[in-house]
Amino acid sequence: MINTIMRFWPVLVIMMVLVTTGCQQQGQMKAQTIEKMAKNDAIQRSFSEGRLQTVQKNNKTGRVILRNSLSEQQHMLKDPELRDRLIQFNVDVNKLMTNTKEGQQQLMDSTLAIMEKMTEEEDKYRRLVKSQQEARAKAVRDSDLRQAILEQNLTEQELALKHDATARRVRALTLQTNEQLLKDQQLKNRLLKQQIEAFGAIAENPDLRADMADAMLLLMKDPKIQKELEKMIKMAVAKEMAKLKKELQILYQKLGQLQQESGQQQQHSSNEQAQPQEQKQSKAPAQPVEPQAVPEQSENVEGEPQS
Repeated sequence: MINTIMRFWPVLVIMMVLVTTGCQQQGQMKAQTIEKMAKNDAIQRSFSEGRLQTVQKNNKTGRVILRNSLSEQQHMLKDPELRDRLIQFNVDVNKLMTNTKEGQQQLMDSTLAIMEKMTEEEDKYRRLVKSQQEARAKAVRDSDLRQAILEQNLTEQELALKHDATARRVRALTLQTNEQLLKDQQLKNRLLKQQIEAFGAIAENPDLRADMADAMLLLMKDPKIQKELEKMIKMAVAKEMAKLKKELQILYQKLGQLQQESGQQQQHSSNEQAQPQEQKQSKAPAQPVEPQAVPEQSENVEGEPQS
């Protein structure tokens, strides 16, 4: 009952005013009465509450009120002076709302409600996404806005890593990204190069180098790693032994060749020394042969004994 009275209260007030002023013939008195009504807080509050209840409970009448309100704003936007004042008014209202916790909450709720509604309509959703992409691309080209955007991105990533509901998904996404990078040959090489550079930077830092050494020593204690290291060492030793054996064989061959060449040189030298002596002997004069002395023998008579 009270709601019904409140809803029709503005009409009752107007009727009372008309009755009160109906007998008065002067327009000035009517204007003064209307002005007093406009300045009366109770009357204005009644008008406002009645208007709100009508919009909420009477769909037909409420739609007319809202349509008229939109038409009024559209006409304001067409008027240059009123348009600027209306825009400035909305800016001031938004500033005031963002300065209070309740206003911020209301703005966020309203924005989310509008965004959710827009996603239900494909055309508007596409326009919204395109507009956001263009705005972001334009902002990134601006030096001041670019810094703010990048800082905001870092903040969001840090929050996502710290939040229980998103931290695991962020880590999983990082692993999936690395897996895809390793599948791309060109990007894989760049990733590995970056990792090598990172290890190089760690090696150049004394503190980090010690920490990395501790971690590597701890890993080397793992049985599986020790087994693999043992295999690698055996393979490396076998490879070096084979290489050394081959080098020794080559060395033995060279020594054999050197010995053979040395023997040939000695033989040649001996031959050269023997040839002059033979030539010298062949050129020497022949010596006369002296007759050898023949021992004297006594003439023995045959049959007689020698004395």
